[in-house]
Amino acid sequence: MLFSTLQGILLPSLFGALYLSSKMSRLDISRIE
Repeated sequence: MLFSTLQGILLPSLFGALYLSSKMSRLDISRIE
């Protein structure tokens, strides 16, 4: 129960962090070009 709650909170935040980092790197690349 506790693990599923942590999983429900941590997984979306982890994917959100990956999405934001990839978005930021794309912005940096387009800025360099």
